Amino acid sequence: MIGLAFCPPIGASLHEFLGHYSPGVNIVTLWCFAFFWMIFEVATVVANAVLVALINDVVPAALLGRFQGLFRALSLIAGIIFNYWIFARAETHYHWIFITIGTVYGLGFLLMCINVKEGEYPCPTGEDGNRAVFSEAVKIYFKECFSSSFYIWIFMAMNLPMLAFVPVNIYSVYFAKSVGMSMDQYGKCIAITFAISLTMSYFIGWLADRLHPARVGMVAAGLYAAAALMGSVLAATSDWFSVALVAHGVLAGTWMTATASLGQRLYPKARFAQFASAQAMIYSLGIISITPVVGSFLDYTGRDYRFTFLIAGSLAAIGAFSTWVLLRRMKTTRSDEAVAVR
Repeated sequence: MIGLAFCPPIGASLHEFLGHYSPGVNIVTLWCFAFFWMIFEVATVVANAVLVALINDVVPAALLGRFQGLFRALSLIAGIIFNYWIFARAETHYHWIFITIGTVYGLGFLLMCINVKEGEYPCPTGEDGNRAVFSEAVKIYFKECFSSSFYIWIFMAMNLPMLAFVPVNIYSVYFAKSVGMSMDQYGKCIAITFAISLTMSYFIGWLADRLHPARVGMVAAGLYAAAALMGSVLAATSDWFSVALVAHGVLAGTWMTATASLGQRLYPKARFAQFASAQAMIYSLGIISITPVVGSFLDYTGRDYRFTFLIAGSLAAIGAFSTWVLLRRMKTTRSDEAVAVR
């Protein structure tokens, strides 16, 4: 994050160092941005995988939904502060924003690592009971994660709604500019979204604990699908886009809060990180696939950004159906039975 803040001066220095071999200062700066962004993305994937597994290990199962609700509440407060007061200045003060975010994140994660303690865990073993070598561990990993239809349905129920949010999230700034919305107004819409979500976060977590994350998530995905499909028709002006954007953010946040503890409920506790990483792997492949497809489709259609809501609503509807199938499977399949394929 701090490297991103200094991409322009680093790019200018590299351009000068390369001399006539340089393809131009803007291209070199873009390379720097891509390099630091790649490091950021890889570090985020690793940190999130570890963090989710840590939560699974140290938070009591009966409190997972409420914990995730409060966890999200803190992130929403940060989001409200950023979008209401800072977002409008992002284009002119991006370097200080990146430096501050990087510093706060680094210190916060370090404090968590120092203060949260775990127990000891046994080394993974192969089929013969001895410590598994890498090749055997990989074989076991893919066999356990992908040979059971029960887990495939979990992966679909968890990933399809998350992928549904991507088109709107990526292109919402461009959408806002296309309908004449200022960045200040856009930031305030996001802040309003986070404020609404903040008031709901603990209640949604409590509801997930009482009713089950899959049930609450299915309803949230269905409501999101309906709202997104309506947005694809109505969001042709700044005012209607504001409504669609807030609805998108609130319902997407509702789904994320409701299903945050779904993996902890359904994956085998002793192998939670293994199955969570398989889910993340599928999501990453989905992101790699969907973003260029949506971008190319928007270029083909003359950049009518309402199609982002149409795509989002369609994916969310399939995600809601997948969750319904998962709920039916949960009545007949236990996670420890599903993982017994090995």
